[in-house]
Amino acid sequence: MTGPLQRRCSLHQQIRDNEAHIQLLQQQIQAVQKLASLGTTACLVAHEFNNLLTPMINYAELALRHEEDIDLMRKALEKTIKHGNRAALIIQSMLGLVRNSHQQPQQINLAAAVEECFHCLARDLNKDRISVRQNIASDVNVWMIPAQLQQVLLNLIINARQAMLKAGGCLNLSAHQQNNRIILEITDT
Repeated sequence: MTGPLQRRCSLHQQIRDNEAHIQLLQQQIQAVQKLASLGTTACLVAHEFNNLLTPMINYAELALRHEEDIDLMRKALEKTIKHGNRAALIIQSMLGLVRNSHQQPQQINLAAAVEECFHCLARDLNKDRISVRQNIASDVNVWMIPAQLQQVLLNLIINARQAMLKAGGCLNLSAHQQNNRIILEITDT
């Protein structure tokens, strides 16, 4: 086999090889994006954990220095419980994302999935001068893999936060049904 036929077969093979290479690169990009998102989330969570642990430690030390002050001890214990529960909720949300990475599609409540993302993010965006407005009805359900939805939402929320960090702004999340679809809109200033 020589001539035009051989060149055509060679071209087809090169196209198939290039398509396979492009698909591999796309998979690598997705993996890198997921790691970048995880890294950013980990930094935010570490910062928030520091914000939770510092007052717990300070109140406990203060209570130990003033053992006779029952009111102070009670306040220290209440703060410890409050901050400890918040930390547990953050860890529970993060573990849910990791454990559910191999789930099958299922019906999930969209408002709850969005709220879970904010728990996992472990950052009060008001501290960054970013207000969050959610307009998602409590009865809106979607059929999908929860961890995949949460990963997409986390990426969008983190990107919006990074874009608004200097000047602050507003993050809007809304959902509505259109025919047999749920339209989820996420915008930021």
